[in-house]
Amino acid sequence: MLTANAQNTAATRKQVAEIRKIYAQTKESLQFRKDAELPPDEMVVNNDYMAAGAGPIKDTYHYFFSGDYNEDFGGEVYTVHFITRNHNIGAIDFYEEYLFNEEGSLVFYYEKNGQDETRYYFDEGRLIHSIITGKESNWKEIDAD
Repeated sequence: MLTANAQNTAATRKQVAEIRKIYAQTKESLQFRKDAELPPDEMVVNNDYMAAGAGPIKDTYHYFFSGDYNEDFGGEVYTVHFITRNHNIGAIDFYEEYLFNEEGSLVFYYEKNGQDETRYYFDEGRLIHSIITGKESNWKEIDAD
C-alpha cells in the first residue's frame, strides 16, 4: 500500500540512507577516475532518429560497469553499476539515472523533467520509498509498506 508522508519506518530510513551512501560513493568514484584520467569502464550509446510529428530525437545512454575475469565463463563478466540517460525530444529534455547494488539489482532511479524530479528507492526489486518534487507536483514522500 502506498501512503503519502506516512510510515517512514526506521528500516526504510536505514535502507534509503544506505542507497544514498552507495550513490555518493559511485559519483565520487566516477569523478576520481575522470580527474585521474584513468581508462573508463564505461560505454556510451547515442541514438539519433526522427519521429513522425515530433521531429529529431536524441538519446544518450552512458553505462558505467566493472569487468572481472570469471574462470567458469572463461572470460570477462561485466557488471553494470550506474546508467545515465539523456533524452531530448523537441524542446523537452529528460535526464535519468539508474543505480545498481553489487548484486546487480536496481536500488535507485532518478528522473528530471523540467522542474519535476522523481526519486524511487528499491529493495530486492520492491519499491520502498519515493520522493516527487516539482512545479506541477506538490512535494511528496511515499513509503511502500
